[in-house]
Amino acid sequence: MKKLLTILMVVLVFILVSCDSGTKKDDNKGETDKDAVTDQEVTDDLSDEVLTESDDDSPLTEDDIYEEDDDLSDEALAESDEDSDAFPDEETDDFEEPDEAFIPEEYTVDGFVQKGPFIKDSSIKITELDHNFEMIPATSFTTQTIDDLGNFNIKRTFSSRYILLEASGYYYNEVAGAVSSSTITNFVFVDLKANNAKISINILTTLARRRIQFLMKQGEGFNEAREQAETEILEIFGIFGEPAANFQDMDILKAGNSNAMLLAISARLQGNNTPGQLSVLTAGIIYEIEETGKLTNDALKTSISEGGIYIASKLTDIRNNLDTYFGSKTTVEVPNFEDYCDDNGNGIINKWDFDLDFGAVENAERNTVYTSEEKTVKVNPATTAVAKTTLGTIVINGTDTELSESPINNGDKLSVKVVSSNEFETTVTAFVTVEFEVNEGGVDDWTVSGSYSVTTGECDYDDESVLSCGDGSGNQDRKCIEGVWVNQGECTRIFNCAPKLANSMWNSVDKYTQTWSGSAWSPVDSAPVYDLTASTTECRFRCDNGYGWDGSQCSACTGNFPNWHKDKCWSNRSTSTMTWSNAITHCTGLGGRLPNIQELRMLIKECPKNEYPKPDGQDPWCTIEDPGNLGGSSCSGCPSDSSGKYSVFGDTGWFWSSSSHVNHTNFAWYVNFNNGYVGSHGKASNGNARCVR
Repeated sequence: MKKLLTILMVVLVFILVSCDSGTKKDDNKGETDKDAVTDQEVTDDLSDEVLTESDDDSPLTEDDIYEEDDDLSDEALAESDEDSDAFPDEETDDFEEPDEAFIPEEYTVDGFVQKGPFIKDSSIKITELDHNFEMIPATSFTTQTIDDLGNFNIKRTFSSRYILLEASGYYYNEVAGAVSSSTITNFVFVDLKANNAKISINILTTLARRRIQFLMKQGEGFNEAREQAETEILEIFGIFGEPAANFQDMDILKAGNSNAMLLAISARLQGNNTPGQLSVLTAGIIYEIEETGKLTNDALKTSISEGGIYIASKLTDIRNNLDTYFGSKTTVEVPNFEDYCDDNGNGIINKWDFDLDFGAVENAERNTVYTSEEKTVKVNPATTAVAKTTLGTIVINGTDTELSESPINNGDKLSVKVVSSNEFETTVTAFVTVEFEVNEGGVDDWTVSGSYSVTTGECDYDDESVLSCGDGSGNQDRKCIEGVWVNQGECTRIFNCAPKLANSMWNSVDKYTQTWSGSAWSPVDSAPVYDLTASTTECRFRCDNGYGWDGSQCSACTGNFPNWHKDKCWSNRSTSTMTWSNAITHCTGLGGRLPNIQELRMLIKECPKNEYPKPDGQDPWCTIEDPGNLGGSSCSGCPSDSSGKYSVFGDTGWFWSSSSHVNHTNFAWYVNFNNGYVGSHGKASNGNARCVR
């Protein structure tokens, strides 16, 4: 136990000596300067180390530390199996680059955090790293961003050349045009001796973090590991063969191709994701590429593809969002990020993507040469390309190569020439490809595909025939004009109504003509329906005289309902007047009901402005559908006449309906047959009743 404590104390003293050597003396005061942080408060997480006494309770002296005995031999300093995880992934001899010692000194770290930029007061954690880029214990401290552009500034003495910056906070979502609903975390490794002007912590530096660390553990230097990781990540998003700045030097609010790459990838990963979904996606990519630098997971590839498709229609919005939100805070030059997006999600960035959809020729002449439209080919300089066709020949810049395949260069105009079939209604199709071979790097070869088809005409000139049309039950004349059947007139058929019910008559028609709309027959097929309004486009019937519709059949009037009008069976007039509620009870007792106001208006005659349904051409007309308007000029009665002229049954006086007033529920609507007036009375008033069923 004493031996183990001795070893631990050696390591502790080394750390304390290193920290002490990192301070600077003030020549005037002779005191040690404390670490300073510029423009912001920094919380130092360093805690005091406590020296632990040995098992025999004797204090550890300087002689114990420097005594040359077996306790300080190489074997004693080697980690034992039981203590092998005391400093995981770290060498116990030192925390320095193997090729040079790092002298602690004061550094200013100036930078900003972006996704979109992080908002003010976002948290930034700074941790010193050893030469394996593992975190050195007890070296972490935190600070915050100072504005909504994600800026921060740190001034402090560091005892290691490398640090890890970890930023957590809300960010401006450039796709949605709003501050995020929750926080995300971004990372970046920094070499303090690299003279970084301003450090960008962004989504690309985050993606590269674990890959850089893995490569360094394989023996690569930091710069080499970072360059390889950054190249591999850009290739995942279809960007290769062109220079790019270090990820930590990119800025989505400034012009330049490198900045455009960052913004495009940032927006593609954001897509329609929530901050949580974005974090899951980036974490998946980080761990997938850690050891190989390759992204092979289909689900992750699909998520990236879907993000590119989602933002394809929002590229202008993204540009405007950044201009509008940050234009008042700083100078904004949104880069041409559109070139590095992937609008169709095929893995090829817009800058090098094109389509080979040459379309189709219809009604072509037989055995005739046809040449497609031209397509401009885009060839990345890091690749070579060959155009191929399965039928006909390749045409480049208007010149027929007379070959089925030919090399092709960036900017060339590509078309294909084919000969149509010698048969009617026959299609020939040329499948055209441009195959790309990547000259160097880790990007796979790829192919852009398309086709060109030519279909010959359908018929000989001036032929005539009758075409079965619609769903096959209609007929249409047609004529062959210039090799194509041209329909003459509309596609029509006759629809015959099914048999009507007993004791009924057709209300205008028992059949009608239908026209094919392109997807259905119009008017639609109709089963026989009871309807008093005549129609020429539907199978309608009404009851024979002496019969009325009871909801399922035409029935004869019996008992207390001897009177028919408009297929409704009516009772005789009540022998005395009664209140509204008594009128309802009276009709129920007869086996019927009190008519509603619309039904009661059916009994008005010779006063067309108040009759129901509305007589053709009648204006003004009582709009009973809006009962609050009743009492206006359009609902007033006709000249007074007590002879019964305004009632189909010769009634005089006023009669109750079952319809309550909308605005005054203690009132109900009535008809006064002395003048055809439609109005309302208090329900306690006494009026006449005629029941219906």
